[in-house]
Amino acid sequence: MRFFFFILLIPFLIFGISANTAAQSMNINGKLINVSNVALYSSVFETLSPVIKSTSIWDSIRALSEINTIDADAYPYISPDGLSLYYTKQEAGIKKLVVATRGVNDYATPFTNVQVVGNGFSGLISSWFTNDQLELYYSDGSSIYMSSRSSVGDVFSAPQALTINGYSGFISAHSLTPNKQEMFVYNVDVLKSVLHCTNTGGLNYVVDDTLEIPDGYFATTGQLSKDGLSYYVSIDSIGSFSLYKMTRAAMMDTFSNLTKLSGSINDNALINNQPTITTDESIIVFVKNDLNSWEDNDLYISSATGTVGMSEAVRPIDVKVFPNPANQFAVFEFNEIPDLIRIYDMQGRIIINNRLISDTYRLDLSRFNKGIYHYSILSDKTVATGKLIIE
Repeated sequence: MRFFFFILLIPFLIFGISANTAAQSMNINGKLINVSNVALYSSVFETLSPVIKSTSIWDSIRALSEINTIDADAYPYISPDGLSLYYTKQEAGIKKLVVATRGVNDYATPFTNVQVVGNGFSGLISSWFTNDQLELYYSDGSSIYMSSRSSVGDVFSAPQALTINGYSGFISAHSLTPNKQEMFVYNVDVLKSVLHCTNTGGLNYVVDDTLEIPDGYFATTGQLSKDGLSYYVSIDSIGSFSLYKMTRAAMMDTFSNLTKLSGSINDNALINNQPTITTDESIIVFVKNDLNSWEDNDLYISSATGTVGMSEAVRPIDVKVFPNPANQFAVFEFNEIPDLIRIYDMQGRIIINNRLISDTYRLDLSRFNKGIYHYSILSDKTVATGKLIIE
């Protein structure tokens, strides 16, 4: 029972709440949270393309035990050639940017020679580099800064703050397209948690869109591929966090085709997030975590070991709701047993979040106000949504 309650609680912890009491801790993404006053997170209601099965198999996976420590190791950025791995390391309560290197880009070759980058950029949460590794963009949780160097190994310049109009709250897990005209940023304090920002000149950006994902799923930390045409992202679905991929044909296009990575890469942990990928998208480094605790973050590596053939769309679950409109109760019938039902009120807040053990579900409406409600029915790779009218 305690574990089940914890699964339901995790999405609300990760998406952020106010931190104004003594009961605080730091979640997996480095955000201070108030564990005694958890707020519900909102959703929006859209009809988007169904989730797609992944064509690549990610079965080779190992912990980067050669560099992981008992404290936090998080927010990786792997160089295009896979030979350098930058990440945030916390020691004695202080976060620093470090880099580890290796001579061969493959799954088994260990990273060694961990070195602090520059002065460590103390206080940073996450970092991202241009493909030539000469420009560093890092977040301290409230702002993003840029620093540059003449060549790899040189000293970085004094950081300059980016101006980002249109957001508030905690930000991290940012990444830019090669031309720096677009930036994607994880933000816990908005309805859709991954922001799209467009460059308006120099270091100035404006938030003009959000990453579109199907209703019932929540996007968390992610990173662009090196060409900017794929986006790897951690998605919260039915209380666990798995790695997904989205694609587009050209810069400034909208990402679509939400694809869960196949294989064992998403197994054996409650939370898989903060992915980073090499240029050829054959090696991915990410974070695994079971406790939603910053200190529990550890780095893992995986390689694509094969393909499963052509992508196949996973169709939504068939749902029948009756009576609808309703006033005393509503019955949900499914063609198979889903995992979870979520009911949202008229402000988009989750008011029902229950596991399902049968192909029918009876909802008591005695405590509901009249109005239009929305529901999501979720399985591992399937989502169905609709409206429930209460008279």
